Amino acid sequence: PLLAVAALIGFAFGLYVLGWEGITGSSEYWSTTHDDSVQSIAALRYYMDEGWAWPLFEVRSYGYPEGTNLALTGSIPLLAVLAKAMSGILPAGFHYFGYWIAFCFMMQAVAMTALLRILGRRSYAAVFVGSGLALLQTVFLARYVHASLMGQFLITLTLVAGVAATRSKRPAREMTYLGLLTAVAFVVQIYLFVMVVVLAAAFVLGLYGHRIIGWRPVLSWMGAVGFTTLGLAVASGLTQTSTAPSGGFGTYSSNLLSLFVADPDGTGGQYEGNAYLGLGVIVLLAVALYAGRPQIRSIFRTYRIPVIAVLLMAVYALSTDIYLGDRLLIALPEIGLVEWVGERFRSSGRFVWPLVYALVATVIVVVWRRFDRTTV
Repeated sequence: PLLAVAALIGFAFGLYVLGWEGITGSSEYWSTTHDDSVQSIAALRYYMDEGWAWPLFEVRSYGYPEGTNLALTGSIPLLAVLAKAMSGILPAGFHYFGYWIAFCFMMQAVAMTALLRILGRRSYAAVFVGSGLALLQTVFLARYVHASLMGQFLITLTLVAGVAATRSKRPAREMTYLGLLTAVAFVVQIYLFVMVVVLAAAFVLGLYGHRIIGWRPVLSWMGAVGFTTLGLAVASGLTQTSTAPSGGFGTYSSNLLSLFVADPDGTGGQYEGNAYLGLGVIVLLAVALYAGRPQIRSIFRTYRIPVIAVLLMAVYALSTDIYLGDRLLIALPEIGLVEWVGERFRSSGRFVWPLVYALVATVIVVVWRRFDRTTV
């Protein structure tokens, strides 16, 4: 019942934001927009009009003569393949982006409710608080124009599966869920895939650290995820896609003030790392840091490796040029692995998202436990 209520809250909010015509793709927005949605819709239509080809995500007629890969257009390859398979029965001009965004609104609320539930907050009050704070996060609402990036519920579901695995004596099922989430994220959005796979691997390593599993299950999981990822990369054509440096790393980053100030920007591109938590979460964070330090220490001890992974992604979000507001504090050289990754994931600011959702869940749980000793 709690998850169903969360789904209704998410859908209602999505309907309010999009309107029914926005969900069905018939609103004026979809025909007049000049943002990233244009690229996604155009690539999808070219893809659906072409015959089946190998690699599976290759779109030869879009960006002719070089063509492009569907995974690089924000077109949500998982849904594109399904739409292509059903193209004979779908109406002309069909696209699924409005339906997908509505689904993301639903899952945003459901995933946070599930996370709070597994952390012990099982009440309708928790549903409304968790759903509301998750749905109102800047990192989510600001992605309306880039539909594939609204699948941030995959990050929260990874937290759910990871926490469940840590609390289980035999976490084989939860480890399977973690693996499945990495595969789904791969065929939704590559940035989300990287965040999910890093989080999932951190939780699995945490299981080993707590002696819940031995090294053989860890290696088996890593091998299965690696093999699946390689298979998806080959089938999608990403192994054949040019990875030439595109520039922008250090520009599309996060700001040291991003969590606490709305839209700080020292580079002209730090909207990518805009992660303002909102006054409500900031107040809860202050209360948690003041009154809930024992609970926070306990969380860190239990989830040490996932916490470190989240913090490392947040550090990468800052890039090598670290800004406080519009002031450049530190400029580090781009060398080695950082340079290689930065060339391929130039919008580093997005990697602050796992920290946002971890913080939202943590402050709710910590403050609730501190001031309500009863079962919730």
